[in-house]
Amino acid sequence: VPCPLPLAECVTLRNARAAGPPPTSPAGPVTVQRVVCSRGHFQVVGQKIQVGRVHARKILDVTVDDTHITVHDNGEPIRVVPRTTTQEITRIKSQAHTKKRKIG
Repeated sequence: VPCPLPLAECVTLRNARAAGPPPTSPAGPVTVQRVVCSRGHFQVVGQKIQVGRVHARKILDVTVDDTHITVHDNGEPIRVVPRTTTQEITRIKSQAHTKKRKIG
């Protein structure tokens, strides 16, 4: 939103200072964690990735690069998928990490 005050009035404001540089995104790939659902898939940066029911309910490490998404289980790559979205990463850990799971 542009400033509604003219420049001459902005100079007279008390304790006013110029804005700093905008925040920058990380330069390299970002590693996040996701929990695989019971059907064997999860979602990261708006893209659904299928890894199979063998990995259901596991917490996997996902490396998101500019062009590829790499899924790791215990440090070993499971799957490499081309990235089709341009969304920013907003969550490092999924919500399942903080929810209490019902047992039984």
